[in-house]
Amino acid sequence: AVITVAAVYLAATVGFEQTMRYTRYQQATDTVLILQVVKAELVENVRILDAFGTDVSAMPENGFLMIDHIFELKSPAFDGGTTNDMYFRLGPDVIVSLRRFYDQAQSLRVGLASNVRAVMEGGQKIGPTREVVQRAWGGFRPHLAQARDELIPIMERRIAELEAIRKETGKNYEPVPAPLPRPAPK
Repeated sequence: AVITVAAVYLAATVGFEQTMRYTRYQQATDTVLILQVVKAELVENVRILDAFGTDVSAMPENGFLMIDHIFELKSPAFDGGTTNDMYFRLGPDVIVSLRRFYDQAQSLRVGLASNVRAVMEGGQKIGPTREVVQRAWGGFRPHLAQARDELIPIMERRIAELEAIRKETGKNYEPVPAPLPRPAPK
């Protein structure tokens, strides 16, 4: 009877440990996937903003009228994630930094559009409009640099850490590739 109890206890302990390993593996997998998507969005948005910053000095006068459409950043995974508990696995530093970046970018876009319209409607020429845009853009550059130089590397490190956890805990959980289909007999 004692041996049976000990065997049941050991089996339960091993089963519990295996369940915990799988849970850790699954959480790391889910978090890696969302981090990769949110990071890809951020990288693309940084690219869009970099291109905009490069184009400001060469923008034709009528281009300033459409400035609020020049960069419309896309962040559906980040914005949509706020209703999902996986969103919080990104970590407070990443969430706050992303929110700050997107809020600043939106503020820049809206501010540029209203300032440019005011200058253009006032009958002023391109010089003052270009100055308004360049001044606003200069104020945004530090946010762009922070996203590029700090936030993206933080996300990459977090992905690498989680990939290490996945590798360590997931040896038995990776899906086995399906065998290749055999050619039909002739």
